[in-house]
Amino acid sequence: VGAVDDLGVMTSFSAFGPTDDGRIKPDLVANGTTIYSTLGTSANSYGNYNGSSMAAASATGSLALLFQLQQMLQPEVGLQSSTMKGLLIHTATEMGPDPGPDYQHGWGLINMKAAADLLQGNAENGGMNLREEILSNGEVKQIQVKSLSSSPFLKLTLCWTDQAGDPSPASLNPLNRKLVNDLNLSVEQMATSQNHLPW
Repeated sequence: VGAVDDLGVMTSFSAFGPTDDGRIKPDLVANGTTIYSTLGTSANSYGNYNGSSMAAASATGSLALLFQLQQMLQPEVGLQSSTMKGLLIHTATEMGPDPGPDYQHGWGLINMKAAADLLQGNAENGGMNLREEILSNGEVKQIQVKSLSSSPFLKLTLCWTDQAGDPSPASLNPLNRKLVNDLNLSVEQMATSQNHLPW
């Protein structure tokens, strides 16, 4: 989680990606400046702090509230951590100089209202907004989607929890891939057979 200020401007202390193997980092950004938080000096001590650690705490608190909302809306439906990560990425507010993910802001600023609205809509439409699947090695899943003609665009997000890979031997900036599972997403327009790839 990268850190921005109250206006969404990237801070000077937040680290930028990419990772050595090219993956986008940070995944998201959140406010990490002048955050009023608890101190360890006593049970009632507070102070202002800056840092990506404060942005991470904001993101974690946001996720906890989304888990609570999910339990209120659909107590019988637990969502995987990858689904929650995908929810935050999917509903993030665009940041950066160009549309799409970048190596400073990731997929954008966490937008709790949009994430909560998507969870609410998912509960109301019988789970059509969020889908959890298990894929076997080399398997292809096809999901038919029909968008309304009044819809301005179709937005899809694929997210998964990758298993731990083997650590690289000690070296400077190793470029070997770290992903164990490398999933791809494409959208085919049925009428024209045109294939659309992400960004």
